[in-house]
Amino acid sequence: MNFISLARHADSTPSHIARVEDIDRPLSAFGITQTIAFSKKMCAKRVEHDTFYVSPAQRSIHTAIILIRELQLGYDRIRVVKSLYNASEYELLDFYEHEVEKEKHCMIVGHNPGISNFASLLSGKSYSYPTMGCVTLSQKIQISQAQDGEKHPQHQFEKGYEQLFACLS
Repeated sequence: MNFISLARHADSTPSHIARVEDIDRPLSAFGITQTIAFSKKMCAKRVEHDTFYVSPAQRSIHTAIILIRELQLGYDRIRVVKSLYNASEYELLDFYEHEVEKEKHCMIVGHNPGISNFASLLSGKSYSYPTMGCVTLSQKIQISQAQDGEKHPQHQFEKGYEQLFACLS
């Protein structure tokens, strides 16, 4: 894994207004606007994800669909993963280690507090995500010089990610 983007879904309709189960709550009109605005920031940074791992919550799926549409990517990049629904940072870490660690660049669209705590766990920084908040982290690579004089990259895993891009407002 070279890069990982960790996003909280956009603003959703409150449950008392939507009158549906939490998992079925749709994005609000503001949430749709948030997602479109965020996708423009991603375009400007030239961020392109290989895969979008998404919670099965309606608001997470809708967020990912809008992002993919606005970034002009293929919808085949979406993977809905049941275990991402309200996952804790440790459940996200387990998913990451078993499913996505070897990918070049992916995005996980999930829920707070798990998604912001997971970003904090990977980077060692404290994050508090608003709706449609996202942090893209890049894996730190240490270059060491071998006895033969050649430089060899070594991946660093403990607090081994640094912030590349953040949209937390």
